[in-house]
Amino acid sequence: HATIDNSTISAAGDLSVKADANQSISADVRANSLGLGVGAGTAVGVSAAGVYTSNKIKNDVLASVSGSSNVTAASADIYAVDLSTINATAKTSTLAAALGPSVSVAASIGLTLAFNEISSVIDANISGSTLTTTGANGDIRVRANDTATIGTEASSASAAAAIGEIGVAVSGAGAYASNVILSTTQAYVVNSTVSSADDFELSAKATGTIRANIKSVAAAAAGGLVGVGVAIGVGIAKNYIGFTASGDAASSQVLAYISGSALTVVGSFTQLARGISTISANVEAGAVAIAAGKFAVAGAGTGVSATNKIGQTIKAYIVNSTGAH
Repeated sequence: HATIDNSTISAAGDLSVKADANQSISADVRANSLGLGVGAGTAVGVSAAGVYTSNKIKNDVLASVSGSSNVTAASADIYAVDLSTINATAKTSTLAAALGPSVSVAASIGLTLAFNEISSVIDANISGSTLTTTGANGDIRVRANDTATIGTEASSASAAAAIGEIGVAVSGAGAYASNVILSTTQAYVVNSTVSSADDFELSAKATGTIRANIKSVAAAAAGGLVGVGVAIGVGIAKNYIGFTASGDAASSQVLAYISGSALTVVGSFTQLARGISTISANVEAGAVAIAAGKFAVAGAGTGVSATNKIGQTIKAYIVNSTGAH
């Protein structure tokens, strides 16, 4: 937080009240597994690998002049900015093999889970105070900027092979990622008197970006008098901007407003609320099953799902206020 509260300030030069948050998480988690069974009779090979990563950033960024303060300066800049980034990589690979003259069974399972969330409040304001600029370039700027970025790569690869008089191979791979940006960005003047010797700017800007790349691949091969091969691959991505991790609508706002205030502006007047949100999702799943024998059965299945939601309230307004320009 950067605040002037219940204070009287007279500055001959420029006034800067700035709160700056720059948070970054970089996570790289990987798991590999190998199971090998070789026997003179029955052979069993089992392999399993799983990874889980959970990354969260939650900021409270505030720049303000408040609490009945009386401030005079050549120019004034009240600025709250948040630059938050999560980059997460999660990968699993697993292999199982069984070889024997009688019954051979190989089972391989890989599972990847990734959860990422950025949830912040970015607030720049003049509240219950008096702010006056006197310089030749006596701008007053009240700005709140938020840039939130999540990049996720989640993948799972699984393979199983079995050879015997009876050969059974089962392989499964699953990759899941949940990415959430849920922030409020606001710039406002409330119950205040503001006099700018030049330009006045009130702006709230929010940029949210999610990039998700999800892949799962499963392969199974079995051979013998009886051969059974089964492979299943599943990929799921849920990407939300302005919604909770469960997909429910939540309060995510970009606001620039003036309420109950008196403004005098000599130069230009700018009021802006802008939200730019982007989701890019690539979800892939592949499965291959091979069976060879006098009696052979092979089955493969894949499933993919991508759910993407964007929802924000974006407003710029003036209410119960007066101004001279």
